[in-house]
Amino acid sequence: MDKENRIRELISLITKYNYEYYTLDNPTIADAEYDKIYDELVALEKETGLVFPDSPTKKVGGSNLKGFKKVTHEKKLYSLGKCNSYEELGEWFFDMKNKFGVQGVSVEYKFD
Repeated sequence: MDKENRIRELISLITKYNYEYYTLDNPTIADAEYDKIYDELVALEKETGLVFPDSPTKKVGGSNLKGFKKVTHEKKLYSLGKCNSYEELGEWFFDMKNKFGVQGVSVEYKFD
């Protein structure tokens, strides 16, 4: 299978898993397996330069479940994305510092 077709296949899979997780509240794949597939897509996009408009790497989450009330945060929230190492965390802090100067941050555990 060529890389473009693999990218399209991964987009399809991840879109399906996101729908099951975020919209149906019924995940059908373990987090570790999802992360492996997602990371493969990120690597292929980086390697090939092919990033399709419907790529899950360009979106956060899915549609909101019914019953949740919309709120507006006092301050903008930033995501660490798929930060998996201290090196990536350091890069994230460096990028934030370059964009906004020295700022206070609050970090909390991610619960799935």
